[in-house]
Formats: sequence, structure tokens, C-alpha cells
Amino acid sequence: MEVTSVITKIRAGYTFEEASALESVRKNKLPLFIIHGDQDELVPTEMGTEIYEAASSEKELWIVKGAGHTEAYTVSEEEYKKRLQNFLDRANRK
Repeated sequence: MEVTSVITKIRAGYTFEEASALESVRKNKLPLFIIHGDQDELVPTEMGTEIYEAASSEKELWIVKGAGHTEAYTVSEEEYKKRLQNFLDRANRK
């Protein structure tokens, strides 16, 4: 993680410690669809909820039961496709 943080500093101008998902989402004006697994051991589910609550744009939060980190599509493929398409349709109407 430290090496990646240094590379991010060189390429993007900030370290992982300087990056704040909450501050970024507060500034966001685009529609935001947060998909988070309830079994995620890398990023706690509470973080998805915090980001959702901090967002001021059009937003949706889906907590996928039984999904670990990046497993939502694998665990619930059909519902994933349906929810994503519905969100994109709503966002495109605005």
C-alpha cells in the first residue's frame, strides 16, 4: 500500500492519506450509485453508508447480501444488471 501511495503521489499529486472519499463525494454533482457487499472484509459496509449519507447529488445505495469485496455482480448477477439499468435510465432522464 505504501508503494502504491507513493506512485499515486507522483502520478495524481496526492497520497492515500490525503485522499478523502467523503470530501470528494460531497463535491460531486453527478448521480451516484453505491453498490456494497454486506460481507466485505476489505472495506467495511458502514463506509458505503457514510458515503451515501455524505452525497448531495441524486444517489442510491444497494447493500448486497452475501457479497464480499467486488463480489456483488457474481453473487447477484440478474439483480445487479436490473438495478444498474434502472439507475442509468433515471439518471439519463434528467
